[in-house]
Formats: sequence, C-alpha cells, structure tokens
Amino acid sequence: MADALAMVLIISVPFAVVAFVAMWLAPRHRRSAVAVVGWFAILFVSAGMIRPYVYRIIGTEPWQWWLVVLAMAGLAFWLGTRLDQSGRFLVTFVPVLVVALSIPLATSVGRIENPPPAMAATDRVDVGAPPGIWVVVLDAHEAPNELRDLKDVDLAVQVEHLEDAGFRVWDDSRSNYNRTLVSVSSMLSGEAWGAAVVEQSLPAMLAGVRGDTNVVAGLKETGQTVRMIPANWSLSECGDLVDTCIGATWYDERWYYLLATTPLVDLLPTVFPHVWPTGGLRALEAMSSLPDGGSHFTLVHSLAAHPPAVFDAECKAGSPNGGNLESQLSCVHHALLASVNEIDLDTDIVIVVADHGYRKGAGSLSPASWPDAAVRSHFSAFTAISTPGNCEAEFPDRLSAAQILPLTLNCYGAEMPIPESTFFAVDQLPYGGLAVTQLEWDGWTSYSP
Repeated sequence: MADALAMVLIISVPFAVVAFVAMWLAPRHRRSAVAVVGWFAILFVSAGMIRPYVYRIIGTEPWQWWLVVLAMAGLAFWLGTRLDQSGRFLVTFVPVLVVALSIPLATSVGRIENPPPAMAATDRVDVGAPPGIWVVVLDAHEAPNELRDLKDVDLAVQVEHLEDAGFRVWDDSRSNYNRTLVSVSSMLSGEAWGAAVVEQSLPAMLAGVRGDTNVVAGLKETGQTVRMIPANWSLSECGDLVDTCIGATWYDERWYYLLATTPLVDLLPTVFPHVWPTGGLRALEAMSSLPDGGSHFTLVHSLAAHPPAVFDAECKAGSPNGGNLESQLSCVHHALLASVNEIDLDTDIVIVVADHGYRKGAGSLSPASWPDAAVRSHFSAFTAISTPGNCEAEFPDRLSAAQILPLTLNCYGAEMPIPESTFFAVDQLPYGGLAVTQLEWDGWTSYSP
C-alpha cells in the first residue's frame, strides 16, 4: 500500500499546491479562470465515482461521455465564477481536490497491489492426462453466422484456412455471459453458473480471468507449465498459478485503474483507437515466442478483434480501409494462422474461442429489453478447435463457451460434468453487486434458475 500512497502524494499534492499558488499569484481578473480550471479538474478526476450511475442512465457510448465532460465544464464554469475567489475558494478547492484524487487513486492502486490468491488445492479438479493445451481468447469476435447475417461480414475464406489447418470451426457458437470478467472465468472453470453467478465474488472472477481457476490448478498439478499472454489494458495481469507471463504494453492494468477515475477510460478508444487492437495483435504475434510441445497450458487473451476496427487486411493501422470490420478480422485471422502454423497440431490441443460478441444498439436498455439483434450479437462467440485424434468431431453442433474445456478434457480421461447452454446478461448495479437476466435464444436454454 506504500506505493499507492506514494503515487497519491506524487500526483495530488503538487497539483493542489500549484492551484493554491496560482490562485494567489494570478491577477485578480484572472482568478476566475484559475478557479474554473481547478473545479473542472476536481470533477474530471471524480468521474470514476459516478461511472456505474452513468452507465445505467445513459449507457456506454463514447459520445455520451463527451456530453458528461461538457456538463462537467459547465458546472466548473458556474462554480469558478460564482464562488468567492479568495476565501471560499481556498477553503473548498484545495481539500476537495486532494480528497477527490486521493480516494480513487488509493482505491485503484490498492486493488493492483493486493491481487486475489490462487485457488486452494481443495478446489482443483481431476483433468485427466491431456497433452499441451493452447487457449486463445479472441475478445468480442462473433461467430461466422452472426457476422454474416447481422454485419454483412463474410469469414468464409478465413474459416476455410482454419479447416485446412485441421480445425473444426463452429458456424453458430455462443458465450454464456456478456461480460469478459464473467465469461472467461466461467470458461476456464468449465462451469456455467447460471443465475448463481451473483454468488461468485469479484476477486474470484478476476482471478479466473488471470488464469487462477480450479481447472488450471488441476492441469498444473499434472505437471503442466502454465503460461499466459494477457490482454492489454484492463486485464493485463497474470495470476498466481502462471509460471511464464509475457506482459502487456504500457497501457496495462495499472494505468487502466488510474484512468478509470476519469472519463478517459471510456474516451481513450475514440481518442487513441489503436490502443486495444494493436496490443491484441502483439499478443497473437507473441505466441510464436513460446516454445511448442511439452506439457503446458497456455492462455492467450487478445483484443485484436475488439472494436474499434483500425486495420486493413494487411494489418496496416490507419490505412484507407481502416475502420472496416471485415478487413480487421482478416488481419486478425492472418496473425492467428501464422502463429497456429508454428504449433504441432498432432501433439497439442488448440482452442480458439471468443468471450462474447460485440453488442451495439441496446444503449442503456435493461437486458430484458434488448432487441433480438443485440442479444444475438453480444452472445455470439467465434469457436475453432483442433485436438490430436480429432476429438472435436464428436462435440455438439451447438456449443457454448463453458462446455469447451470439459468436453475437451473428457477426451483425455477427465470426468467433468458438461454444463447446460445457458445465457445470462450480467449488469453491474450502481450501488454494487450484480443484476442477472436470463435470456432465451432459439430454444437453446434448457435451464431455469
């Protein structure tokens, strides 16, 4: 926690001192401008405290956050020009600024300095005796049928290349949850919790995304080396079970939590649209730096397929074709195939799966009110699997993400139960906790909480 306090002092105290001095040194007729800037800073760095409320009221679209920033500017102007610029400013501005910066910074850095522990030995499951396993999570990559029907994106060529390499590609496969944190931890646990997801603690799910689950613990107990290339940005940490971690770029989890105190965490993808896809592309390319063969479980989490689309088919960022989803996915599959071709598919299992699709158009509506296209888009999840001996040929035609590891490991001596294909939208409540809505889709759902 010492590092967290040091960062608070480094950032907030000098800022407050500068504001204090500027207030006294500025000519009287300019003190209003200093006050406006100061109050805008206070409101800006306090945005993280109201983020859940903003999500619930106006949604998550970037243009809506620009409106929030404009509202902050208007309020700052009113406060800076209306309040007394000497006495009242000094007794309110400086302490409020220090508090506004210190609380969210100390909280966010504290979360990083105190990661959740690895799973206990009693939680490990019998996973049989599988060969080396690669799990590549392509964040927000929808299945071919939904891309074709809803977004006019044809992946026929990319699917053909994967099939020629030895993969089975599902035309219609789906995630069990609509959020990365829940979906990946569920997938790596081999469980679909259904509505009972509300009983899963946030630290446990965060640990799951980082590779600390009962299944991974079981694989490690068999002697497998656990390796991870984490997502850049908000999920860049490796878990305690991970033996080899190839870290993210500068925009890692620490910066995410710091910027999450401001609207920048929501606006950055529009101001710097290359942040997510570029880091995700590097994650796929980094696969080739890991040795093939041997006993290992390797988790790769890539944001290369996640909007915004900035690459053309040759992976050139900002080119005339940038912004086209089809060209971006062509780039992603080119990088994926290049790395997969370095893997011996006769000895290793390779699972390529999305954690969810990309929902757009539902806005701030509650999940129960989402239009059909939004549900289909967000729960659609690309899936391609290759196993030695083609065990995947026996998998069901309708496959959901939580079923993949149990089905795969059962081919190698495990006796894991196969979870139901259930679909639950998970929403974070403003006052804390989770709201869960079950969604029925094309008769897939056979479980009711």
